[in-house]
Amino acid sequence: FLCGRIAIRKAIIGAVKGREGDIGPILKNENGAPILPENVVGSISHKDSLAVALVKENAQKKLSIGLDIEYADPTRLRKDISRRILSKDEMIQMKKNNQNSQFSFNEEILLRFSYKESLFKALNPMLNRHIQFSEIEVEPYLSEHSNDKGSARINFRFDENKDFPADNVE
Repeated sequence: FLCGRIAIRKAIIGAVKGREGDIGPILKNENGAPILPENVVGSISHKDSLAVALVKENAQKKLSIGLDIEYADPTRLRKDISRRILSKDEMIQMKKNNQNSQFSFNEEILLRFSYKESLFKALNPMLNRHIQFSEIEVEPYLSEHSNDKGSARINFRFDENKDFPADNVE
């Protein structure tokens, strides 16, 4: 936790050069997200002794950032978290496509978890509510022959009209 706060403080200082004195303590809101200075958006992720942060000055507050890091740790990969993380459609798709993937079944679950965690962090400031794993489906492009490595197709399963009012989206 502390390392994440240090990482984001350093990132903010780099982003707002000349106004470092305006940066107070980096506290957390009721969802655990960092409360950042006015006109700054950002995200933190930390695991064990590794902490990373990404920030951007954003005068219009129309931008959001989500960041997640995960270790492909064999002890963590032994736990089957698929029922908590994946929708039924995602499970079917994974079982069907797994032979073409460069990742093991559990590695792909962890990858999908990380995508969703990043999206939660990016969407939470705009929606101002907790997002369920079932509300987002992720289909990473995993084929070794794909030119889209590192990207994914995202399917949102929530009411866009309610959650994203027209005056809040560009």
